[in-house]
Parts: sequence; C-alpha cells; structure tokens
Amino acid sequence: MAADVPPPRHARLRLARLWLIGAAIGIVTLGCVVGGAGALLAHATPGWWVEPGEAAATETGSNAAERGRAVEEAISHLLSSAKPGTVTRTALYESDANAWLETRLPRWLEAEETPWPDEVSALRMRSGEGTLRLAVRVTTEGWSRVVTLTVEPRLDAEGRLWAPARALHVGRLRLPLGLILGEIETSNRLPAQWRDDPRTRFAVSVFAGDAPLVESPVVRIDERRVRLTALECVPERFDLAYEVERRD
Repeated sequence: MAADVPPPRHARLRLARLWLIGAAIGIVTLGCVVGGAGALLAHATPGWWVEPGEAAATETGSNAAERGRAVEEAISHLLSSAKPGTVTRTALYESDANAWLETRLPRWLEAEETPWPDEVSALRMRSGEGTLRLAVRVTTEGWSRVVTLTVEPRLDAEGRLWAPARALHVGRLRLPLGLILGEIETSNRLPAQWRDDPRTRFAVSVFAGDAPLVESPVVRIDERRVRLTALECVPERFDLAYEVERRD
C-alpha cells in the first residue's frame, strides 16, 4: 500500500477523528464562559501539551514531516507483510502518532476534499493507562485555548471498537461533559454546518457511550481484510494486535 493512499472512505474511525475537531470548536463556544479562577484555568495550557514541531525534532533528530512519513511506511509494511490467519502484535508510540497527526492527517483530509478547520492549529494525543487524551488548539475571536477530550478506547466481546468520553477540559479547567454533549446538537451558538451534520451527531453518540466508534474494525488492503483484535493504551504508547483474515 503506497504511503499517500488515503484510508477507506467508509472508515468511521476517520469520520469521528475529523468531527472531534468540529465538536471541540463548538465545545469552546458553548462551555468556556467562566470568570475568576475558572478563566485562568481555561487559558492555562495543560502540562503535557507540546506544540507540534517542537517534540518531533528534539526526540529523534528528524523533522515531523520525515517522521510522519516513516510512520505511514512502517505501518504499510507491517500490514502488507502479515501472514493470513496469524495474529501480529505491535506498538505505536504517541510521539510517532503525533508526528503523523501533524504532517500526514491534513494530506489525507485534502485527498478527500475535506477542509482542515481554520480555527484548529494543532491536534495531539496522549496515551495513559486505559485512556487516550485527544487535544486540539482552537484559535478564534482573538484567543487561543487547548481543548482536551479524554476517551476510553476498548474492544467488546463482539469485536466492536468503543471510545466513550470520560472527561472534557478547556485548558486546565474541567467542564461538565454530559451537559455539553447534550447541548451540541441543539444550541444556536454552534455553527449550523457542525450542528446539522449527521457526523456530528454520530460523534456525540460515540462520546456519550451510546454507539460504538466502529462496528467492525477492519481495513481492506490490496483485497485483504486486516482486523484489529486487541487494543490497549498505556503511558506513551498504544499496544495493538491485528489479524489478516483468510479468504473464503
């Protein structure tokens, strides 16, 4: 599989990833009306946040573009060389994932003619014990803040991939997650193009824990089906297992 080939159009994982960004813009608009100490916390940058470009160069000596491309090529090689009927285990380090998010995700979206939101200048993730923090820097109306949604990825007994949200922060200020998710689809303060899009409603149902992120986590590569069979988030990396399914 060539490194520049975009993911399958039917991949709901891609849709939820994109519309997390749109939801974050709405979350800031809806939820960050605070004063006093709350305002200071909302403006404060999370301690783990590193501006894109800074970490990629210092950790490996290479720039983010080179690292992001290397990640795609390595994943492509692993998936294309796996033997049918065998389970392969591997790990993806969050520093590699962030280099890919910074430099390669915009190319994939461009290939699908999906515009990168002007308000979003950075997208990063942070892996912890059983959780994944997804963060975006949103800049609008003269201010810039980091919005973080903490999710708990898991595969259920039927193989479905879930990603219910567990916490929501603007800066270092924790906001009422359930209340804000409930308002995203109804508030007039959210731009209509986000509020009325079915992918926004899908993302809300995923983060609320009402629907799986992916019913069947399978990717087709050169007429082969690669199924995710295990996923575990631990500090600084994601442990994965996948199987190339045998043809009938």
